Amino acid sequence: NPGKPGDPVDPKNPDDPHKYPDNYTPETLKKTITRDVTYVYADGSQADTPVHQEVIFKGNGVLDLVTGNLVTVDKDGKITSQNGKITWEKESQDYQAVTGIAHTGYSISGIKQTNSTATVDSKTGAVGTESVTPTSQNSKIVITLTKNPD
Repeated sequence: NPGKPGDPVDPKNPDDPHKYPDNYTPETLKKTITRDVTYVYADGSQADTPVHQEVIFKGNGVLDLVTGNLVTVDKDGKITSQNGKITWEKESQDYQAVTGIAHTGYSISGIKQTNSTATVDSKTGAVGTESVTPTSQNSKIVITLTKNPD
């Protein structure tokens, strides 16, 4: 667990002069990507319970305690570049499929996807699995239902 700016690098030794730099952000080593599937009627009101999904990516990197930058080091531990990168534990993860909804008396009249490539069944509203990476954006899928004519 990475510390916070100003915390000692070795939490077991609070007197250690090595502290996390002020510009260090431990959040860069963890990234949560979300997908929200919502169901609305044509008037915008909620038609069914929304589905919120998230995947969490965890990464590792080498921090320069002087600059606060992620750095690249060689096999001997010498810094070779101030442009280090995060190595993610997983390159990609998948959102699970979302089953269709019961919508007797209504038809799916619209499907709007933002930052999503998932397949959406236009008859049932089922949403397929979708693979995301640490650089993926959060996504939204809005499925609109319209009342069938009598």
